[in-house]
Amino acid sequence: MDWLTFISKLADALAWPLAVIVALVLFRAPIIGLFPGLRRLRYKDFEVEFDKEIEALKAAAGPDLNAGIAETDAYRDVRSRLTTLADIAPNAAVLEAWTQAQSAAKALIERRGHTMDYDVAEPYRLIQQIMERSGILERRKIKIFQDLRRLRNKAAHADDFDVSPAQAKEYVGLAMSLAGYLDKLANGAAA
Repeated sequence: MDWLTFISKLADALAWPLAVIVALVLFRAPIIGLFPGLRRLRYKDFEVEFDKEIEALKAAAGPDLNAGIAETDAYRDVRSRLTTLADIAPNAAVLEAWTQAQSAAKALIERRGHTMDYDVAEPYRLIQQIMERSGILERRKIKIFQDLRRLRNKAAHADDFDVSPAQAKEYVGLAMSLAGYLDKLANGAAA
């Protein structure tokens, strides 16, 4: 094979891939405009950031999650601290907000007279099971607890997954609302 034949075959092999790359670069903005909710997509994991998941969770939570919650100074301080943290380290704010919701769930379980061994591989599952089996929390609220945990795990464990400050603030708001609701139940309000 001479050089001319080699260059001709190389040009044939690279023509379509190169044309696709050039088209994607040139039409990147219009393509992105077709998918307004899509912020990032990876080939193998097909990771789509959790904007839509947060919106679905907000819709599922509804207004009754915040109804009757007495916002104490301590509650407002924690929420303010987490909102500030969301601007600096969004993933950390998500993790901390989840801790607040999980702690409130543990306190509710203990107030209702249930004991549990937290030295298990997945304490959140145990918390969820106790709340569900004992009727401490209605199924819809348990689903919110479950979805918050799932989103927390994405922020904690997914490679190259960065939560935006706005997403973290939305998560903080939902987690703190759930924590407040659970605290309200722990302090004697009916479910």
